[in-house]
Amino acid sequence: MMTRSRWFRWAVRIVLGGVALLGGGLAVLFIINPGATIILFTMLVFPLFGNTKPPSLFEADITGMWTKWDEAGRKITAHLQQQFPAGTTEATLKSALTRQGFKPLPPPPADCVPSGVQIPIGKIYTSCPTRDPSKTLVYEWSGGVCTSTVSVRWETDVGETITQVNGNYYAACL
Repeated sequence: MMTRSRWFRWAVRIVLGGVALLGGGLAVLFIINPGATIILFTMLVFPLFGNTKPPSLFEADITGMWTKWDEAGRKITAHLQQQFPAGTTEATLKSALTRQGFKPLPPPPADCVPSGVQIPIGKIYTSCPTRDPSKTLVYEWSGGVCTSTVSVRWETDVGETITQVNGNYYAACL
């Protein structure tokens, strides 16, 4: 019968051997196909450190709605309009969403092209947003291969109170 310390040493050796085999396998795969290795490594590591949960505020609205993005968007919009009706301050909405983990959109590129400007054929360009990006917050989560997003967009009057609020849900996979 093995003593406790001897058993522990064997367990450590087995775990270290498994890690070494996994690392060696990833190294060989990287030599064969670097792109696949990066994707596989991301799939293995992302759940340990990344956001894998939808926003709790809308979890019930989007559960089971994979590929039913329009329906989920309508549910999210109804939820938003009930919780933040017209007349709610913009600060209240932004504060509630930020506490849930929503983040502002990144700024548009400096060389974006405003709508209505003629672009020469064959030129690659980015369109400038037509709406105020400061009135949109997004929440993203992922399971490794697929990323899901809930976005909330609103409009305000001159008093910074909400006149309209809409939500969208969409996802993309590799």
